[in-house]
Amino acid sequence: MDFRLAEDQRALQDAARRFARGELETLARKQKARHEAVPDDCLWRYAEMDFLDISVATQYSDLGPGNLEALIVIEEFAQVSATVAFLVFESSAGPVRAIEHFAPESLRQRVIPRVCRGELAVAVAMSEPDAGSALTDLRTTARADGDSVLVRQRTESLVLRRQAFRRPRGLRAPVGCPPVPRASAQSTSRKPWPE
Repeated sequence: MDFRLAEDQRALQDAARRFARGELETLARKQKARHEAVPDDCLWRYAEMDFLDISVATQYSDLGPGNLEALIVIEEFAQVSATVAFLVFESSAGPVRAIEHFAPESLRQRVIPRVCRGELAVAVAMSEPDAGSALTDLRTTARADGDSVLVRQRTESLVLRRQAFRRPRGLRAPVGCPPVPRASAQSTSRKPWPE
């Protein structure tokens, strides 16, 4: 069995590495020092580079399934910072994939394309007293009871933030996320890496 990356996967790895190291290192240091999340404009930049829809089904994105490709991008981003890799994980391997596989089609149509365009971010939030956000320490249980499910839980109040990112026309990306170079008239691919 050959475990080497294919030529297009190596090109993707190189594109992700150049983007992460060239455009995200300074931003990652600033965000870490300030204890802040990645700015919304970077989410749009990720989308413009097609880093948010690598593994999502083609009916919701332009690129289609590619779990290994998504993990290649996540790995390159995470070498710079887990903070800058988080949004790629959430859109390619995390909650958006749960929505893709388990949510009603109406919710899929409403959420997934917006995540791929960088207009919306999704995340999972779970917490219990004495567990914090350590999922392995959660004590909630569920068991089938006839036609229903009995859930035993200890919960704390949890506020979920619901926000769609709206980008005003003409807004430029912050330092660390420069504007996307426009494709040449000869280019027919939306991929950020060479064919």
